[in-house]
Amino acid sequence: MGFTLLEALFAFVVLAGGLLALFRFHATTMESTAEAKIRAEAMALGEQKLEELRSFISAADFDATIVDGAGL
Repeated sequence: MGFTLLEALFAFVVLAGGLLALFRFHATTMESTAEAKIRAEAMALGEQKLEELRSFISAADFDATIVDGAGL
């Protein structure tokens, strides 16, 4: 018994549906990967900026006496 045209058409539709789902899954995965890469880069830049801000010398690091400036 050979395949009928209807069976072959049904097999093609099932295969096409499976491939379509696979391609959509691939596109979603690629999109998620790109978004994760952008987020990781943003986190790295944010951490770099925080470290830069932490390295600034604060006013508490100085031992200075405040004068009123009247004697100048």
